[in-house]
Amino acid sequence: PLVFFFYCYRAVLDLLLVVWGLRVLCVLLCVFLDIKNRFGRLDVLFNNAGVNVPSTIFGDLTYSEWKNTVDINLTGVFLCMKHQIKLMLENKFGRIVNVSSMAGTYGFSRGSSYSATKHGVIGLTKSAAIEYGSENIRVNSVCPGFVQTKILDDIPDYVLDFNKKYRVPMKRIGKPEEVAESICWLLSEKSSFTNGEKVTIDGLRVNFKDGWGLLRASNTTPKLVLRFEAKSPARLKEIQDMFLVQLKKIDESINIELS
Repeated sequence: PLVFFFYCYRAVLDLLLVVWGLRVLCVLLCVFLDIKNRFGRLDVLFNNAGVNVPSTIFGDLTYSEWKNTVDINLTGVFLCMKHQIKLMLENKFGRIVNVSSMAGTYGFSRGSSYSATKHGVIGLTKSAAIEYGSENIRVNSVCPGFVQTKILDDIPDYVLDFNKKYRVPMKRIGKPEEVAESICWLLSEKSSFTNGEKVTIDGLRVNFKDGWGLLRASNTTPKLVLRFEAKSPARLKEIQDMFLVQLKKIDESINIELS
């Protein structure tokens, strides 16, 4: 009976997922049909989607958390691009910009699902750019660093402070309007020979070794002050040890103060 119940439950769940997926596809189809009926064509599109699972290591990531991130960040972009390109082909003209992330250019701890999807966005962008460049359809992506948006609410203050002090030469977080300007440029004809690119907008975020080198060049005995926060003493100790080990690998003489 339990096995029968399990299979019935799975069957109902699978059916609901199919229905939900069809509902999303129908909504998208209606949106692009409405665009065609109202305007007759589609010239430029900006695909922006970004959700993350708050600070979860890979082993603790659940399937539902993974699927939610992939569905929004990657599958959402894929589905929109399919309809967008179909409309753009009718007029042999189109400009698309997808939002990836600095996390789409390398991996990072406690963000595997987010990083995977943003890598995927870059792959989609480059592949579509190759396939439709001859049709006068350009597809590019932007890779913002830390930008002052709601998604930063999930990132601990000590991580943002560390990046501002030691990894971004401009010593600050980016502004949404700075990313918007780059997107507008990519959608305009001022970027007419730019296709399949990932434009990084992160204030030249460098690895810590380079950032530390800049400090050493200006100050022979700089002190690195680190402030950590965690939900428990054990987690706090884990974070501190992780940072200390990595920093000592870079420079044994680093003067570190924990606060």
